[in-house]
Amino acid sequence: KVCVAANGVLVLQRQGRKWIEAGRNPDLDCAGVCFAGRPELLGMVLGNAPYLEIRETSGSLNRLASSRLPCTASCLHAKGNHIVIGCRSGAVISLRLSGRRSI
Repeated sequence: KVCVAANGVLVLQRQGRKWIEAGRNPDLDCAGVCFAGRPELLGMVLGNAPYLEIRETSGSLNRLASSRLPCTASCLHAKGNHIVIGCRSGAVISLRLSGRRSI
C-alpha cells in the first residue's frame, strides 16, 4: 500500500500491475502519516490540531483511536507497533500501539 497525505489523504493498493484506491478522505488536514503496526492501520498527525490519530486504511479512513499530543508535531515514523513523533520544539515522543479493536 501507498499513502499520500496533505490536504486530504489517499491510500492506494497494488492489484496486479495496477494501483487502485483503497481508501480516501478529502477532509483530513494531515501534517504527517505512516503505516502503524499493520498494513490496515494509519498513524497520522493532524495539521490543524495537536493530535495523533489511528485510522483504517480502507473506505473513508475511519478513526479508531485518538490521543492529544503535548506539542505540535512536525514528523512521525513507525516501525512495527512503535510510533515516534518529532515535535517542532525539538522534543521527541515515543509511543507503542497496543490493544485490539472492539466491535
